[in-house]
Order: sequence, then C-alpha cells, then structure tokens
Amino acid sequence: MADIRRGHGQRLGLAERRYSGFYEWAASSPVSRPARRGRAEFHRRTDDAWDPPGQLREETARLAGLRSLLSRFLNAPQDYGLVLGRSVSELATVLADGLPRTRSRRRVIVNGLNHRSFILPWLRAAEIGCLDLVVVRDRGDGYLDLDELARLVDERTLAVCTTHVSHSFGSVQPIAQVAAIAQRAGAITVVDGAQAVGRIPVDIASLSCDAYIGVGRKALLSPVGAGFLAARLELLNRTKPLLLSTRSAQLIDVGNSEYIAFPPPRSLEGTLPDLESLSGLAGSLTAFLKLGPEAIPSHIHTLLLLLTVRMADLGLKPARPVDPSRNAGIVTYHLAPHHPSGEMMRRLLHYKRLVIASGGGTIRLSLHLSNSARGIEKLTRELSEHI
Repeated sequence: MADIRRGHGQRLGLAERRYSGFYEWAASSPVSRPARRGRAEFHRRTDDAWDPPGQLREETARLAGLRSLLSRFLNAPQDYGLVLGRSVSELATVLADGLPRTRSRRRVIVNGLNHRSFILPWLRAAEIGCLDLVVVRDRGDGYLDLDELARLVDERTLAVCTTHVSHSFGSVQPIAQVAAIAQRAGAITVVDGAQAVGRIPVDIASLSCDAYIGVGRKALLSPVGAGFLAARLELLNRTKPLLLSTRSAQLIDVGNSEYIAFPPPRSLEGTLPDLESLSGLAGSLTAFLKLGPEAIPSHIHTLLLLLTVRMADLGLKPARPVDPSRNAGIVTYHLAPHHPSGEMMRRLLHYKRLVIASGGGTIRLSLHLSNSARGIEKLTRELSEHI
C-alpha cells in the first residue's frame, strides 16, 4: 500500500526516486516537479514581457488564486484572511509587533518545543518592553504540558504561541485543546505549522486557532521564500502593519502625516512578496490537493513503524518516546554510547548519498513521500557499519 501511495506521488511529481536517501525534509526540502514548473511558467510570463508594469499587475492579481488554493488546503473558514510572506520569522514578527495589547493584557506564552525562528520575534517584542514572555516546557515526552498551560493562561494573557509539529521530535501537539484553554481566558492562539503542512492534514476550522503560519520550503516541497499566515479577519483588522509601502497603504497628505492602510491582507504584506517562489508553491499545492490529504501521512506512518523497529534493533534510543499515531515522521536519536558525534555520522552517511541532520551527539531523521522501505533498510544498514 505504501508503494501505491508513493507511485501516485511520483506520477504527480511529489515523489522522486533520486531523493530516496534524503532524510532532511524537516529542514529545506528538494523542490517538487510541480513547483519547478510553476517557477518556470512564472519566468516564461515575465522574463520577456513587453509591458513589465502591466505584467507585474497580472502576477499580483494571480495571488488571489493562490489564496484560494491555500484556503482549500488548510480548510480555512470564510472569516479567515491569508497574508503572504517569505518565512515563519517574518509572519510571526507581523503579529508580535502588530497585535494590539494593553497594560493589563500583554503576556505571551510560548512553547518550549517551538523552533527558534518562531520564538525570536516574540522575544524581541518582550526585550523592548512590548510584551511579557512566559515559557511552557514539554512534559518530557515531546508534548506540551496542558495542565501547566491552563495554570498560566489568565486574563493577562494576550496570546498562546505553539508549534503544531515539533521540528525535533515530530510530536503532533493538541492544538484544539490549546485553543480552548486560550479562548476561555479571552486570549488568541498562534500556531507555527511549518512542520505540519504537507505532513499531516491541517484543518483550521477544526483546530479553532486564531492564526496559523506555514511555509512552502519544508514538507510542501516548494522554493524558499514562500510563506503564509491564515488568521481571523477580525484579528488581522486589529493588527498594526509592520511595514508600509505603496502596496500596503495610500499616502493622503504628507504635510499632515496622513495615510490610509489598505484592508488586510494587503496592509500586512508590506512590499510585494516573492512572486517566483509563490508561483512554485501554487504548483505544489495543486498536486497535493490532487493527491488527497491522507496519502502522505499514511505513507509516513508506515515508514515510521519500520524505522522505529530498525533503529531499536541497532540499540539507538529516541530523544523522546515515539508514538507513531501522534508523530509526523520526525525523530531525533541519541548516538551515545555507540558513537561520539552526530556531525561525524552525518558526514559518513553523506558519502553514501544519505542526507540526515545532526546536532551534538544526536541525529535527526525526517520522512516524506520519496522515502521507501528499501531506503530505510539501506540507511540502517549503513548506520550499523559505524556504531
């Protein structure tokens, strides 16, 4: 069954045999064939345009189609808007700097499992005195401590910011429960879905979060520079623009310092987003929608079961317990006492055209549609040669 899903992905251009030894999908992924075609079509339209300003207007108008694709892919309700950007850091900064706050409601709670690119914008806002930052640690098993979160969230809380899927452990966080805790106190929930989109079905209507950030360059197999923020329009309307330009605002009277910001999402996009990368994202999204929401999670789950058994056979222990039913296919393993260096192991495997991530005495493996059972057997066989 896993081979059938992979074969369908290959026909759609989302899986390629040459990437069967690539286990770094949690970082920057290879760009899919549909995304490459999307970029090529963008250049075909723009490189030799006889009317560049007119062509730019056409390309900007095409963004409406991408927003529609994203809304379908994320199952975003009608009262949500989609802001386009380049990265999690950029879009999180839009919220960290622009969310309305008061003296009595300025606490932001972040998850210790969050990636640093999602934490830093909130940390900067706290550093300059705009916010009070509180960190909730995980329970030791890779999952957010909901009891601790419920204790900390109160009428002083502006926002709860959490990852959806841990970039280190692959653990899928209970976003709907987090959102319910925040809502009881009148706080908003902001989710970093960088590792979730393209790995697991993302249904914003069911998650009930207020804002959801994603990027194309990881499991969506799209170019660097394609990011998006889906958020309640009511929230976007109250968010102060981070960057003003002629795309996001209209100057009324420079002498009286008068301007009018355009309605969201345009007011929050600052300047033009990366149109080339977003054209690639549109290509990938079209193929993902054809493939269906369950094909990739099911394929990853099958491979994760095999990987867990083979790594246990080697005596390698995961940094957090692995529950395949709640893991999106990202696992970090301790090499000690078998091998002293994750970086050395990464280099040794690279000679065999196997790509993994390393850090200290650990290695991280992440799975996607291009991986196969045969590839995992090769990976663990090569690992066994060095431990």
